[in-house]
Amino acid sequence: MAATIKWRSLLCDYNQLQLKATLLGGQSFRWKNFKPTALDQHETEFIGVFANIVWVLRQTERELQYRIVGEQPYPNKA
Repeated sequence: MAATIKWRSLLCDYNQLQLKATLLGGQSFRWKNFKPTALDQHETEFIGVFANIVWVLRQTERELQYRIVGEQPYPNKA
């Protein structure tokens, strides 16, 4: 059984960053738009690779939420 991947968030107002326009606006080619599961109420999530890590992003009015799929390739430094 796969573990649920925890969402993390950064404070970022929707007016400061609009994911759909930023990631699908023609200048970024590695991000894909997909519908989340039926249990999730968010309209849109985006999946892409950055720095050899698979990221899933979504946005609320006040937060940019993200999660990393799989293991982190870089160890956490103390």
